[in-house]
Amino acid sequence: MWTEREHGIIQEHFDMLQRLLEVGKVLLAGRTLNMDSSGFGIVILEVASEDEAKKIMKEDPAVKENIMTAELFPYRVALYRNK
Repeated sequence: MWTEREHGIIQEHFDMLQRLLEVGKVLLAGRTLNMDSSGFGIVILEVASEDEAKKIMKEDPAVKENIMTAELFPYRVALYRNK
């Protein structure tokens, strides 16, 4: 269970992702529904460079405060459903 302080940091994390969504840098963000230790979140960014993605990741409040960990996996889309 998270403390009140940790809840505040998670809110900052969510607020940051919302701002990035509004400026078109977040394509999607969410987490798995399992609440045990195997759960994880995914954020897919569309940014100009890998360095920009790393900067965003390192500046995430939840990562900076060691509540969440983050790994960067550069990715190239091969197939996309255009509906």
